[in-house]
Amino acid sequence: MGKVLVINFSSRDNGNCKVIANYVKEIFPESVVYNFSDLDFTRCGQCSYECFRTATCPKEDGLTCLNKELLDSTKIVFVVPNYCGFPCSNYFIYNERTCGLFAGRRDLLQKYLEIDKDFLIVSNSNFQVLKDAMSYQVSNKENVKCLFISSRNYANNSLGLWSYDEKVKTDIQEYFK
Repeated sequence: MGKVLVINFSSRDNGNCKVIANYVKEIFPESVVYNFSDLDFTRCGQCSYECFRTATCPKEDGLTCLNKELLDSTKIVFVVPNYCGFPCSNYFIYNERTCGLFAGRRDLLQKYLEIDKDFLIVSNSNFQVLKDAMSYQVSNKENVKCLFISSRNYANNSLGLWSYDEKVKTDIQEYFK
């Protein structure tokens, strides 16, 4: 397999999503893991929509580097925590900024949409809402490939590092087979 990029969208430094991202790294040893909240980035806005007029985002930051990595990948694995039925805010920031990358660049958008993507959703909330939110990242002809990782399946509640349960690791390994 070519280059695998793993993006952990959780802001928790030592939370379940980081543990799960590291499990994915074990499955794909050559993969690169990005902890989104460690990137130095600026949210969309406070600009003049240059991305729509010139097909270039005026912001040069950690997301600019990540965007280059995205397009060189053969597989992207998104590790996304969900709160109240929706992806975390970091995922929405990513989604907005990638719009700037692809605005007016159908060639780059098509290349990005053709990259194999998997979503590991860490949640106890509404699965369908999340799946709909992820659909922007894949071609309209594809189904969103998700593994819904619910703490309820491994522990009594969402608190604590329940992802160290060996069954979590086994379930992730089985998903990628």
